[in-house]
Amino acid sequence: MQGIVLTDCASVGGLLSTIRGARLPLLKVVTGWGAPWDDASRMDVCTAMPELLVRTISGDGCQGPPALDPSAVLAELRPWCEARSTITVELGNEPNADDASDDAAWNFRYWFIESLNVVRESFPQARIVSPGLLENRQSEWWAICQDGFELADAIGFHSYAYHDFVDGDTGQIQRALEQLALFFPDHTWMLTECGIIDPATSAETKATRYAALHAKLPSQVASVCFYHFCEDPLPGDADQAAYQLPASALPYLYAGGTL
Repeated sequence: MQGIVLTDCASVGGLLSTIRGARLPLLKVVTGWGAPWDDASRMDVCTAMPELLVRTISGDGCQGPPALDPSAVLAELRPWCEARSTITVELGNEPNADDASDDAAWNFRYWFIESLNVVRESFPQARIVSPGLLENRQSEWWAICQDGFELADAIGFHSYAYHDFVDGDTGQIQRALEQLALFFPDHTWMLTECGIIDPATSAETKATRYAALHAKLPSQVASVCFYHFCEDPLPGDADQAAYQLPASALPYLYAGGTL
């Protein structure tokens, strides 16, 4: 299964129309931004999408170490889980971004286990995914967090390439799959963020390469979320512009679609 990561849209209705047109079954959203979220728009997404992955802001390594307050996680997820009890939840995001040390990994392990336990108790039908990591000391973090992440329903991971997901590029996808087989051989894996960095490669070419990657991933990878759908990149933000997948490129994500 493949889908996209939403980082910005002006209209949830327009977004859903675009996704349906591209025949994509999966959408990844972040609780606190990306769209004008309210009860009605959350319900629209929860009703319309065959599969929905909701990522928390809590536990995002780009904002420093997480506060040890599981109630904050529940507050983020409650409106989503009340709209649809069977959503999939990614707890955190690249927690090794701010500090990749062993101490930070042990602290995150504690936060993750505590957060997972309260989510399980409050929203028992929700499926939980461990957060994708940066490659910075990824294997060391997976070793430390292994027993905690194994409590989740699936193991999340992130992978990026300069031009394509082939030998001789960044090698991130190849190393991640090797490490996942070592640390989580019996678990489902989810590629919750994936993209091509090169700004000179067209969005349509990137999407075509994403479809090719999706077709050759091992069956243990249950789904892939490509980064990203952004209708209004921040002025001067080269990163957002480089990864952007406009509506015109989305049909190319569909394996077997017209090129």
